[in-house]
Amino acid sequence: MALGWLELALISLPLYLSSWLPAARGTTWYRRGFRLWCNAFVDALGVDLRLHQKNRRPLPERYLLIANHPSAFEDIGIPALFDVDSLAKEEVRHWWIVGRISAAAGTLFVRRESRESRAG
Repeated sequence: MALGWLELALISLPLYLSSWLPAARGTTWYRRGFRLWCNAFVDALGVDLRLHQKNRRPLPERYLLIANHPSAFEDIGIPALFDVDSLAKEEVRHWWIVGRISAAAGTLFVRRESRESRAG
């Protein structure tokens, strides 16, 4: 597990530093790095992440993935499995490294108690 934390740190450093570059934010290579970072985070935590999927057909180019969750783990677990635009509570934006990297990857932040934040 110590190797997992080292891998996470080695991936976090370039992602965090490049998150300050406007040209990097939301790019294909940054999003790929974000997915790699999410996988490293899952590994570092020692979580055995498994996908139980009843749909055997390929996913369409655009789809909506909805997760009903009791924790913040899916903020890294779902992007580890799927190439998605994540949605997270506004508070995550202020989580030093996690918030910065997530925002640069294109995560949309919502205020759950605000009706305006939920409006399309």
